[in-house]
Amino acid sequence: MGHVRINSSRTFATRFTRRYALVLALIVALSAVAASAQSNSKLTLSAVNVTGLAQYSQGQVVRASGLQLNQPTTLGDLQSAVERLGKSGAFESVNYRYQTRGTNLTADIAVVESKNVLPCLYDNFVWFTAAELDQALKDRVAFFAAGKVPVTGESTDQARAALQDLLSSKALPGEVSYLPFAPMGGAVSALVFRIDGASIPIKTVAFSGEQKVTAQQLADAAKGLIGKNYSALDVEDYARTGILPLYRQRGYLRAAFAPAQVALLDPNSKGPAFDVAVSLSVTEGDQYSLSSINWSGNQAIASTELAKAFGMSAREVANTDKIEAGVHNAVRIYNSNGYITARVLPKADLDDARKLAAYSLIVKEGPQYHMGSVTFEGVNERVADILTKQWKLKPGDIYDSNYTNDFISKVLAPELARQGVMAPMISTNPQPDASKLSVDLHIKLANPVSAAPAAPATEPPAAPPAPTPDPK
Repeated sequence: MGHVRINSSRTFATRFTRRYALVLALIVALSAVAASAQSNSKLTLSAVNVTGLAQYSQGQVVRASGLQLNQPTTLGDLQSAVERLGKSGAFESVNYRYQTRGTNLTADIAVVESKNVLPCLYDNFVWFTAAELDQALKDRVAFFAAGKVPVTGESTDQARAALQDLLSSKALPGEVSYLPFAPMGGAVSALVFRIDGASIPIKTVAFSGEQKVTAQQLADAAKGLIGKNYSALDVEDYARTGILPLYRQRGYLRAAFAPAQVALLDPNSKGPAFDVAVSLSVTEGDQYSLSSINWSGNQAIASTELAKAFGMSAREVANTDKIEAGVHNAVRIYNSNGYITARVLPKADLDDARKLAAYSLIVKEGPQYHMGSVTFEGVNERVADILTKQWKLKPGDIYDSNYTNDFISKVLAPELARQGVMAPMISTNPQPDASKLSVDLHIKLANPVSAAPAAPATEPPAAPPAPTPDPK
């Protein structure tokens, strides 16, 4: 009997479970249908409230989202709008909630703005002013604000497309590209847009503001720009490295060039080349003299020896060429004494009122290295043996990195000439071992050209016999 009850119980449980599962499935299906219906039902968007804004306005966010006030809107539309904001790159996070009252929908959007935004620079858009280019981005890029654009997401491609369309509207050549820009030794500070594939040769360079350097000297220094394809960044770099030294070597340490101005020589030109004239305005400032030169951080080499190598004294014009040469000479002294990683860091403190420059020369000596081994590659064994015997630095000697050049010019080159080898490429490959503080040196000859049949290698000339003592 109990066996029967067990079977009956199992049958009842199975029927109950199946019925419960059917009911549960029906409830879930009805809920999904209701949710889908609610998501697709048309509500009237009565308000959008955005919090967390600093760089952007609420109007920018609403326009970028695609939402329209007082228009039929579904919850699916709201979800799509939030996803659109997230893809823009303007925000680190976007969250939302909504309220319905009857057929009215209110959306509350909370954002965290991205800090990853950069100013836009226009490198070679010589047909347009910066204001016109900014306006093109304002019209097309929702989150272009205060001259900046988000670096991630879709905003940068939107900016590129806006500038490309501006070119196309004027039937101008080239493809717009962009890349992050960082000054030498600095962090990324801007997003540079440029036109690739357009011929914009520089035909003339004019200067203004010059007094202490003649116009001819400036024109001579600017010759390297003539014929180059125009790039605002390249002109700026050339002015800093190729023209500004004319002022620095005369002690005008505050001299600076304003951003270059560029103009089309023929505004109606249809190409294929668009010739331009560049104008550079300089502010020369005052001439500075040295007030003092102070060494610090040096222990192995005395300040007096470094000062002698530096070769400048107080009250001289602060000629940066001579200062750089003095720094180089000081480093050479360290290099000749085994301090091959030594650095000398100059720092100028300018007294504008007195027009004086006090220089602090900070020495980073590093460890002292010793000679390891020297090997010669690209020569036969006999010549290599002769060269090794003439190499004066022995294992364990203080390593002199300046000695290598002397050896090449005074020993290696004459020996190669005796062998009839002309114009070889000589490379030196010092390999310092920081754990042993030693340097192994490899001197290699590549692509030697035989100008004549090789002469027999010669041993170094024997030392003359010692003089016989005078019996007197």
